[in-house]
Amino acid sequence: MRNLLYVLLIIFSIYACDSNSASVTNDDDDDTSQIIKSGPTGIYILSNGNSTRNIRDYDFITGYSLRFNWLDFETSKGVYDFTVIDQAIEELQALNQKLTLELLLFNTPEHVLDEANETWGQPNEKPVPWDENALDSWKEMVSALANHEVALSNGTMVPLSQHPTLETIDAPIMGLGGIRDLSGELVKLPSYTRQKFMNAVNTSIGAMRNAFSEKYGFLAIFKMDDDDTTNPLDEVILEGLMNDYNNEGQPTLGFFQELLSDVGPTEDGIGALLSLVKDDTYIMFQALTSWTSPFTGEDKVTSGKPAVGIELGYTNFNAKYFELYVTDIDNEDLWDDFRHWSDVLLGESED
Repeated sequence: MRNLLYVLLIIFSIYACDSNSASVTNDDDDDTSQIIKSGPTGIYILSNGNSTRNIRDYDFITGYSLRFNWLDFETSKGVYDFTVIDQAIEELQALNQKLTLELLLFNTPEHVLDEANETWGQPNEKPVPWDENALDSWKEMVSALANHEVALSNGTMVPLSQHPTLETIDAPIMGLGGIRDLSGELVKLPSYTRQKFMNAVNTSIGAMRNAFSEKYGFLAIFKMDDDDTTNPLDEVILEGLMNDYNNEGQPTLGFFQELLSDVGPTEDGIGALLSLVKDDTYIMFQALTSWTSPFTGEDKVTSGKPAVGIELGYTNFNAKYFELYVTDIDNEDLWDDFRHWSDVLLGESED
């Protein structure tokens, strides 16, 4: 009898421990997943270069996406001009709007090119992503950007990485930008190896995400191949990034494409990589063109309504963040659609 009671006690103890452990783990997973999936939300206006002139005080606007090149603010080695960021934050916090920073890499500072051991690309020459000297310059720039002090509304100065108006910042790959090389040139360079490239990807993205760990981060991602067709380069990189980010205790990383239209991206086409992770992190879209005044891809925006693109991104990719051109934002005929979708994206109404 005593032995039977002892056995029953052990079984009960094991069951209780397993039940408690499962409960804690599931709660943590649910909480973490909810934080990650929420991501940045709302309708954002795209800047026209490094300028604040497209900022608008409309009730359906959540924020402003400021786009600028590395060359725009690092005028010489170690000399930075972040005036446009200061101006954007001052204007946006007065409107209670958020800021997204998009760092473009079309133009590299001359001193970075001069110190690089290897460059590639024409007409916009860039260091190769694995160039150690250029990566050092990249990390110094990221540190300067994160530590740049900006005023709160009460005049207190805080590092940009801690400023509440800044909500989202991209995490591009030095010497490349997103996971994309339309020329196919990079992977054919004699110095290229997959491991070297992947290490460079981790270094570039890691520098930005660690410096801005409390902000949402994102990376543009498209199909990209090398000679190893058995294990596709883009999928291997994506899997590695999902292991390094978006888990408990890690910075977040969402994924981005700037091709939103009436007809795409599609889940089985250019948006296929986004489909792989849409349930595990946040997806962000930028319009391919203006629906009101198309400057490219006119046949892809024949509806004349950005709401068609927003619905596509929301329905097919769980996206809740959309960047639109100011010509559409200023079109009063579209405002009712924008108000509806703003409420949906911010969780204030159902679709």
